[in-house]
Amino acid sequence: MKSLCVMGSTGSIGTQTLQIVDQFPEHFEVLALTAGKNLDLLKQQVARYEPRYVVVSEASDAEMIQIWYPGLKVLCGREGLEAVAALEQADLIVMGILGFAALAPTLAAVRAGKDVALANKESIITAGSLLQSEIARSKGHCIPVDSEHNALYQLLQGRERKEIRSLILTASGGPLLSQPDLPLEAVTPELAVKHPRWSMGPKISVDSATLMNKGLELIEAHILFNFPAKDIEVWIHPQSLVHGALCFRDNSYIAQFNKPDMRCSIGYAMAYPERLDEVIPSLSFKDMSFWSRTKGGSRHSDWPAKLSLVAQATWWLSTH
Repeated sequence: MKSLCVMGSTGSIGTQTLQIVDQFPEHFEVLALTAGKNLDLLKQQVARYEPRYVVVSEASDAEMIQIWYPGLKVLCGREGLEAVAALEQADLIVMGILGFAALAPTLAAVRAGKDVALANKESIITAGSLLQSEIARSKGHCIPVDSEHNALYQLLQGRERKEIRSLILTASGGPLLSQPDLPLEAVTPELAVKHPRWSMGPKISVDSATLMNKGLELIEAHILFNFPAKDIEVWIHPQSLVHGALCFRDNSYIAQFNKPDMRCSIGYAMAYPERLDEVIPSLSFKDMSFWSRTKGGSRHSDWPAKLSLVAQATWWLSTH
């Protein structure tokens, strides 16, 4: 039984984490929940999971929740996030907070020797060297939750750097892949956030549509796994079945793949170093037989090279 602090419990990562808690109640209990402004959903979560701690952004919201649930320990702001991230009783911190606000509680968790399931790329990109140095001194583990980096984390377990020629990140191409001739002025916000494979928030959905997110993920992979940018490839793969791959020195490959469902990588991070049973439905050979084709059946043999250039350009802009 692991005690969880679910940071950002009302967001996409947080709600899917709690779905896994529902699926495996014998493995997990919820020690703490943190949220921003979605108090209605937070109230439902508190009633269902009965955490001992809750953290919200505003002091006025904390006062209201304390009235609703007198037995709770209710905290607020950055200090509250850091406090629950370092709780002695916590076994795992699921970091689903968006933006730079996740950095301080992530560092607090790592410094307290906690295992962290990290779904926040801003912490890695903005303070990667600091975070990595703290992780090196920590007794805990930091497991990436993004499907691509989670895949690479799994594939790199027990392997020597000298075996590997390159890391491979995959990209769905986003909602605009099948419309390459669509003029930019015709791309509405509604179209840009309509991701064909993943249900995500508006910012990351737009970043996916523009391929900016994949450039950020290249930077993230460089920091997490200490590979130079030239040894990280990005391939377009619209079906989102392959989430990451390694190319070995002899030009053979090994890949991690599953149905496009974030609960698989979240569940891996939650149970690490063990694995849970049947977190998501299994793939069939029929699913895998079409993984190189777009929805319309056409092939874009030049897309991987184009995307690599976009990712490399993002990398260059971020470091100059």
